[in-house]
Amino acid sequence: MHLELGFTRVFGTVKNNLLLVFAMLGYNLVKLRHWHALRYLPDPWAQFLHEPDTTPAPPKPTRIRARRRANLLGDPPG
Repeated sequence: MHLELGFTRVFGTVKNNLLLVFAMLGYNLVKLRHWHALRYLPDPWAQFLHEPDTTPAPPKPTRIRARRRANLLGDPPG
């Protein structure tokens, strides 16, 4: 979000502050939804508004097996 000069086009500090409060509130809501989406958690606003859950299922973890360590002395194990 770029809060630069001219972000709000109203006169008066009270009006500017009020519009900036709404802008920051909207930014926080976007960040919270993104945080929940990254962790495959249900959207908190969807729960509050009783909307159906559209959270995708998390991907299945892939198991990576470790490679056997090479014998440092060159002898066969055993």
